[in-house]
Amino acid sequence: MKRIGLVLNPHRLNAPSVARELIEWLLKKGCQIWVEEKLANALGKSNLGSPSDELADRIELLIVLGGDGTLLYGTHLVWKKDIPILGINLGSLGFLTEVTQEELYPVLGPILEDKIEYEERMLVKAEVIRKGSPIQSFRGLNEVAITMGPIARVITLEISIEGEYLGAYAADGVVVATPTGSTAYSLSAGGPILNPAMEALVLTPICPHTLAIRPIVLPNTHSIEIVVKESPQGAVLTVDGQEGFPLAESDRILLAKAERSIRIIKSPRGFYGLVRTKLRWGGLPEREG
Repeated sequence: MKRIGLVLNPHRLNAPSVARELIEWLLKKGCQIWVEEKLANALGKSNLGSPSDELADRIELLIVLGGDGTLLYGTHLVWKKDIPILGINLGSLGFLTEVTQEELYPVLGPILEDKIEYEERMLVKAEVIRKGSPIQSFRGLNEVAITMGPIARVITLEISIEGEYLGAYAADGVVVATPTGSTAYSLSAGGPILNPAMEALVLTPICPHTLAIRPIVLPNTHSIEIVVKESPQGAVLTVDGQEGFPLAESDRILLAKAERSIRIIKSPRGFYGLVRTKLRWGGLPEREG
């Protein structure tokens, strides 16, 4: 792999210096580098700049420097192409950016020689229907969240699964998460952790008015319909914390497994080790031997 795209979070203190060093290393390896124009200018590498909407057509590997939010941003740039993503964690809590800064070059070396291992991560698709007509569609790696508007007031959402009415949720909203996203917003709202190799959807209520409403795990073959029944202050659909769309009463949102997946390059450690270290399960020192 010689055509490399680079996305970074410039607000991470060490991200620009790591990016400049990485660019020089890749150039010495004979790689062609592309960076989003605004970031290329900020790095003093304007000759490497590419418009955001053209980046995916120019590269065969995307490297992300930052945290999970930066990787989600990168995902939205390349999801229409089968481009593997290597996430380098420059923050603290990161389930998607699994590779540490110290592991960057040992992991990247074999990748440039096409010795690559990646996981196919499913995406969730959301389509907004208003007055009988589709008006917008989205794809997300982590989740689609439907939440209350700017004023903290309960909204009512009617939910059906595979055409079968499930019930009306009076809550702050709901999250429909992929297995990858099960360790993000859904987890904070009380949802279960799923291994990202699974293919399923998690429907998690956000602060429901009744404790009888609990998260539910659905097969990836099932579709979900959510109708905004009551929302005096409006509601908002948010995808991966990257895209937002205002909803109106009576809007229907259709959710299902997307037609494409995302390729995330595997880290040197396993998923369960990440759960233990990132979530500090047990709180005890790591086992020796």
